[in-house]
Amino acid sequence: MFVEDGRRCLADDLAVLGWAFGSADAPVARGVNLLTIRDGRIAELRTILA
Repeated sequence: MFVEDGRRCLADDLAVLGWAFGSADAPVARGVNLLTIRDGRIAELRTILA
């Protein structure tokens, strides 16, 4: 299961969302999604795995 992991951050045309995958108490993977927004739509999506 994917769950939010940390705070959402928004700035002008950039959105950042941390996430975790697995059980809430012991996730097996973590990551961050970086989104570039243009004209109210997602123009780019980058994912960093940790």
